Amino acid sequence: MKIAYQAPAKVILSGEHAAVYGKPALASAVSFYLTFTMEDNKNTTVSHQKDKAIQYIEEEVKKYLQKNNLAFIDKPYQFFIKSTVPIGRGLGSSGALCTSAVACFWEFYTGQKPEKSVVNSVAYHCEKYFHSRPSGLDVSTSCFGGLIYYRKEFEFLKTVSALNCKFSEKIQSRLFLIDSGKPKETTAEMVQQVGRAYNQKPRKFEEYFNAIEKLTRQMVVAIMREDVAMFENCLKKNEALLEQIGVVSLPTQKLIDCLSKIGAAKVTGAGGRKKGSGFILCFTQKEKKLAEYCAKN
Repeated sequence: MKIAYQAPAKVILSGEHAAVYGKPALASAVSFYLTFTMEDNKNTTVSHQKDKAIQYIEEEVKKYLQKNNLAFIDKPYQFFIKSTVPIGRGLGSSGALCTSAVACFWEFYTGQKPEKSVVNSVAYHCEKYFHSRPSGLDVSTSCFGGLIYYRKEFEFLKTVSALNCKFSEKIQSRLFLIDSGKPKETTAEMVQQVGRAYNQKPRKFEEYFNAIEKLTRQMVVAIMREDVAMFENCLKKNEALLEQIGVVSLPTQKLIDCLSKIGAAKVTGAGGRKKGSGFILCFTQKEKKLAEYCAKN
């Protein structure tokens, strides 16, 4: 028996880091995919047993099944991963892995296709292997696809809303992803850095996160209304706040300053302070000038 599940990467439009502190975030699935495939294997000494990440995901699925008294057959397997999702660039590669792997393990062990809500719940716990304090946004976007409005106020209180709309062509066709370079820090390290800064200046960081929350709401309105000017303005203000909370490196800030001359750009994801900051989401109505800039640099 062979089973395969595919999950998309994501870009965060608004709400990075603020989502960890109970604020809403807006994200969209993008056309990079990770496919996780499983099949029976009678050889119990295959190398997957040395892959701690996959073992962790496997155990989380079993734990859920046992806790809910659901029947399953534990049997040896081998797995394969095929992915076009850039790793360590802020596009949610670990979220896509957790989502697709959880779905695969579930069907492999139970013979039943899992509900998305269950996959989302289990995958959230699996992502703690990669990021000690995930918001849950990545796996929710990877699991449900489309545009996702997400908020986690407590561990027991999460709201995942799939927005009943799509990007208008005049916004989507002018959005580009530009790689600022792989961050030296991991997502977990960036979350920890923001946490330390928050503890030092809680009032100031609450102001930042409250401002990001307002921008997240405004961005939803901009997309619904197909308001290009509002959308572009939200990106610019969002980036300024991300720089304030310290998740954008100086080289990336310089790159974004250059891009701002022909549009608006912001870091999408956890960011990075020492080298690159991962992918940048750029919006421009001057596509030719962007192409010329990228060709020269």
